[in-house]
Amino acid sequence: MTRTIPAVLVALSLVLAADASAARNRSVRPAGPQCTFSLSPTFAATVSSAGLTQAPLNVTANPATCTSWNAYSLTDWVVVTRSGNVVRVDVAPNPVSTPRTATILVAGIRYSFSQEGAPVIVPPTIPGNVLVNGGFDVDLAFWGFQDRFPNGPGSASWSSADANNNPNSGSIRLRNTRPADQSHTFQQLQCVAVDAGEIYEYGGKFFAGSAEAGTAMWAIVEYADDNCDVAAVFSETQVPRSRAPGTWQSHTFTKRMGATTRSAFVVIGSRATEPGTFEILMDDVFLRKR
Repeated sequence: MTRTIPAVLVALSLVLAADASAARNRSVRPAGPQCTFSLSPTFAATVSSAGLTQAPLNVTANPATCTSWNAYSLTDWVVVTRSGNVVRVDVAPNPVSTPRTATILVAGIRYSFSQEGAPVIVPPTIPGNVLVNGGFDVDLAFWGFQDRFPNGPGSASWSSADANNNPNSGSIRLRNTRPADQSHTFQQLQCVAVDAGEIYEYGGKFFAGSAEAGTAMWAIVEYADDNCDVAAVFSETQVPRSRAPGTWQSHTFTKRMGATTRSAFVVIGSRATEPGTFEILMDDVFLRKR
């Protein structure tokens, strides 16, 4: 026996099928443009150790309507900022001598560049200087004091401030804390071998914040033995005031060693001229034969 489907059900099925097909057609959207990008940096592939400030990196989109892109830095010492079709790149100075590499992500493109290491500045040498560590490059080695001599109240410490603005060197900080009883200058010294009867130059550079509160001090104390151990045979002292407080100043003095002199203490110090604390920096201290 053959079953006949009612005509009304057939008509309903056709209507539902037509509605489903129309819904599918409505959900299909035309494909958007295929966006491609290219980058044109205005800075070199190797950046100076000094860094960059707002260096442009141009972005070209094809087609030009492709504007939905972003810029990111994947390196903590690089900052990027988008401005229209340009990315501004800031690169921090490199504080070390080792080169380094940075990566940024712009419009989906990874772009890498390198940065030079900071230049290594060699501390200047003073030809003929018989003192060791007169430039105080990293510490106060070879400088100190001896208990057999009176010393004023104060302290000595290393400072990264350098008379030549050298980041790889420093200076000695001499602080004299003078009470009201006018006690001695605070001093440091070094013993060196010298030649009897020869003319020597000595001195160096110092930095003081005041011209009235105190002076720098250089002294030469001569001995007739090789190690500054026996009784001193002669001494002289120089106490220059700061001519321009807040700047490094250079001083050179001249003397002839005695006929029996074989060694000498080079003494440097900070001398307060009024009660209170007087502090100076000293650098490039030297003793050399003229």
